[in-house]
Amino acid sequence: MIGRIAALSALAAILAACSPLDTSDALPVTGISFEQPTAAGRAKFATIFVFGGSDGLGPSGALLARNGMLYGTTAGGGKYGHGIVFSMTPDGNETVLHSFRGDGRAPMGSLLAVGDTLYGATKYGGAHKSGTIFAIRADGTMVWIYDFKGGSDGAAPVGGLTNLTGVLYGLTGSTFFKVTQSGEETALRAFTRDRYGGLPNGNLVALHGAFYGTANDGGRAKKSPGIVMRLTTSGSETVLHEFGEAGDGRNPSAGLVLLNGVFYGTTANGGQYNGGTIFSITLGGKERVIHDFGSGPDGRSPACQLVVYNGKLYGTTTYGGLYNRGTIFEATSDGRERALYTFIGYSDGGVPASGLVMMNGVLYGTATSGPSSHPYGTVFALTP
Repeated sequence: MIGRIAALSALAAILAACSPLDTSDALPVTGISFEQPTAAGRAKFATIFVFGGSDGLGPSGALLARNGMLYGTTAGGGKYGHGIVFSMTPDGNETVLHSFRGDGRAPMGSLLAVGDTLYGATKYGGAHKSGTIFAIRADGTMVWIYDFKGGSDGAAPVGGLTNLTGVLYGLTGSTFFKVTQSGEETALRAFTRDRYGGLPNGNLVALHGAFYGTANDGGRAKKSPGIVMRLTTSGSETVLHEFGEAGDGRNPSAGLVLLNGVFYGTTANGGQYNGGTIFSITLGGKERVIHDFGSGPDGRSPACQLVVYNGKLYGTTTYGGLYNRGTIFEATSDGRERALYTFIGYSDGGVPASGLVMMNGVLYGTATSGPSSHPYGTVFALTP
């Protein structure tokens, strides 16, 4: 009973957070399959894996595609109940690479591959109970762990790490930091929820020697609902956009992606129907909403980073759709959006709380809930 309560608590925490490709349209997966009509035909969907607790609970962060394999994390479950790092074949054969114990708890962001090493972070746990950064081999060998100390060092790392010239950069709930590939960490900037933002989240995008990302709140009015920012490697910050004007989005809960020299992102709230938005923003800070969620079955509350494939944007919404269990959507850079799949919330899972990854023409992602007999999350695949 205690294990089940811990498992469900970890799942609730997730819901509160958040190589060259070919063009094959074959879906090399097995499992529970569904087809739903869309405006342009049918999207082919399959649940390829259902978590059971001991093999993970509450998948968190976007999957990583590497050398024909998928890698990811769950915030709970595993041998000790504190989350895992796993690998998976495209047809759903999972291997638990590491179960966290005293070395971290609740890995929440996506993994980063540099050479044969995977880097990631746990939001909690570690020597000071303030979260960790870890380096692990693809065979499950743990290389090193850095323990955040809290205070000016930061705590509760969120999102994934970004590699720039061999140095890794990332965000905690209150700091922008860098860490070497040997585990030496330096806090570069503190976020105090003032005009320069607070609660930074999502992955940073490196461009021309600087980083671009979002913070969930803050702005000039202090209570503004988030910003888009540029950070330098020394920690200097420029606010490119403050959300909150009438009709604008609110609370960006993921990072940005770059398409044809323009950034694109999502907000979990705000917009014309208060169901969240897709927005574009130039390097100079000119922002516009290109799609408002909430007016129909296209979903509500996108909280995950978009992925670009063949000039289009793909993502998930946490809620909304025909059954209010979330959707997978496709959008063009000018805002033409359509739901490719709407979650039923039973055998196909539901409430996707992390982004997608494209591998060999197939989108892979995770849902935080699964079949009623195994409510610990799923891994799915969809051919657009």
